[in-house]
Amino acid sequence: HLLGHAIGLHHEHQRSDRDKYIDIVISPIPFGLTKLPIGAYHNSVAYDFCSIMHFPFDVYSTIPGQATMVTKVPPLQVPRIYPSVISPLDADDVRELYDLDCDNPRLCIPYPGQNKCDVTTSCIPTDLGFMCACRPGYKATTQTKDDLQWRQLWSTPGHEHRVFVKSGTTCDTLCDKIDVDPIDVCSDVTLIDQCFP
Repeated sequence: HLLGHAIGLHHEHQRSDRDKYIDIVISPIPFGLTKLPIGAYHNSVAYDFCSIMHFPFDVYSTIPGQATMVTKVPPLQVPRIYPSVISPLDADDVRELYDLDCDNPRLCIPYPGQNKCDVTTSCIPTDLGFMCACRPGYKATTQTKDDLQWRQLWSTPGHEHRVFVKSGTTCDTLCDKIDVDPIDVCSDVTLIDQCFP
């Protein structure tokens, strides 16, 4: 967290656009939860609940476990504890701050000529950034390695069945379960928490 500050990152919950994602439910608002003005914060990536720069939900509370920040985009949640590792979006933010030319294999760029998703997938926006998504009801071959493909919680209801893959991965296999409740489609592919493993 402190190294994040040293290299130019700010608190995620203080972003100028944070009111779209969280509510501050403590009054008066402590300085550490105030919103930074537009332009004072580099926030070119999606709001990141998993950021090492995000405070936990009960920070500044006088009663442990009583929320001071709550989500506006369930099922995503404000962290319960201080995140202890950098998230993929933290890494992307640093890459953009320093204009570094390296890729995050879990994210895609939705522009012609820069999109590295296979033609059997689409580069779609999620709560964690743009990712290569298989067509509904499809997954990557018969492999179920978590580092190749995964399902994740995101704030578009009814899409928990979508399978996401690393850039360049082909999604050409029908999921094992298709005539079931939408959340159970492709349930043989691991459903991860909102943060990447």
